[in-house]
Amino acid sequence: MGETAVVLTDEKVSEAISKLLSGASAAQAAYNGTDPAPANPLNGFPNPTRGTPTTLTGGAIVSIKTHTIRVAVPLQESEIIGAI
Repeated sequence: MGETAVVLTDEKVSEAISKLLSGASAAQAAYNGTDPAPANPLNGFPNPTRGTPTTLTGGAIVSIKTHTIRVAVPLQESEIIGAI
């Protein structure tokens, strides 16, 4: 149909995924922070962690941001239940 393949290493893909996971983490924190506290708080999207700032070849100073997702994975991985 004329579409080009998505390159998963493209900056825009990384940016979109990072923003999505940051949003999920913020939504989880908002849900867990309600009063009264939820009976079953969410913990599938912990806050991202940042590494030590470093300088790239072009001179840009960056920090690596690492997102984590917690999922319940049954012995049959094709039947993943979802975030826990």
